[in-house]
Amino acid sequence: MQGTDLRKLRENKNMTLAQVSEQLNIPATTIAAYERGIRKPKIKNLVKLADFYDVSLSMLDFFDYSDDSNLKPNNRLREIRLSKDLTLKKVADDIGISENGLCNYELGKREPKLKTWIKLADYFNVSVSYLQGLTGFSKGKAPSDEIKPSDDLDINYLHQRINRMLEINNIHDLQNELENVIKITHLMQK
Repeated sequence: MQGTDLRKLRENKNMTLAQVSEQLNIPATTIAAYERGIRKPKIKNLVKLADFYDVSLSMLDFFDYSDDSNLKPNNRLREIRLSKDLTLKKVADDIGISENGLCNYELGKREPKLKTWIKLADYFNVSVSYLQGLTGFSKGKAPSDEIKPSDDLDINYLHQRINRMLEINNIHDLQNELENVIKITHLMQK
């Protein structure tokens, strides 16, 4: 894509530079420089533009990011966030990380710590391994689902089961849930 194509995207939305600037909180002069192809957007702004114009990052990747060779992440962060119509700011605020940090995670420029992966997986209700792009199973199961050895068991699923235990008031139900957690642990060790 060329900078002029970025301008066409804006014009197709019947918007002025000032309107886009206000929507994205990016100075109009900066957007104009992107459109003329004389300035390279920051990664955060590139993601904002892609989200705003509803196009892929690769479509907007008309600049030479030779120093950013890992712009094609293996994780599913952006894919899942967009499928839920969530903004970078909303997700970042909700889980307590910076918007810029989340953007870098989505683009594969930085790798989240395990604690952050777990927060993100819990937030999106998927497994860590799915979010990382390691498995094809999203783990959309409810904690009460039947456990099968063929399940793609992971730490996030075990974490969901333990959280359910903490919510249970009835001793009998708690005992059953604890037995299920033990079964999961044994299956994970195989």
